[in-house]
Amino acid sequence: MFRTAAPSGSGRPTHPLSEIVRVSCPRRPRQRHLYQLMFSNPPGDPTALARAAQRSQTEFLTVVADLVGEQDARRYAALLISSANGIAGLAASGQLTDPKWGGVSAEDLTDTLVDMIAGKRRHT
Repeated sequence: MFRTAAPSGSGRPTHPLSEIVRVSCPRRPRQRHLYQLMFSNPPGDPTALARAAQRSQTEFLTVVADLVGEQDARRYAALLISSANGIAGLAASGQLTDPKWGGVSAEDLTDTLVDMIAGKRRHT
């Protein structure tokens, strides 16, 4: 069920999932090389990334399943992570400051994505 967390930068309540996605894909990673390593497999052991991330992924899937149901959790979790990675890339490169995006922030985009998923789930 939808629960609110602390207000986002926009002042409106956000779903706890928004905060998890923000932490997973920070908009301005301080150590870009470590951030990039989070999403790449070590050359000698392609399963090392999956093993290292298993616990956090399990917790993330649990939170997503609370929102969309167990059957759809993996699809929506992959959508959230891939979208958050793209949002982080746009923010880190400064592209979100371009006037064509109308002043939207990474937080706004993350909240919108989670709200869309939550809204779609309520209407299905």
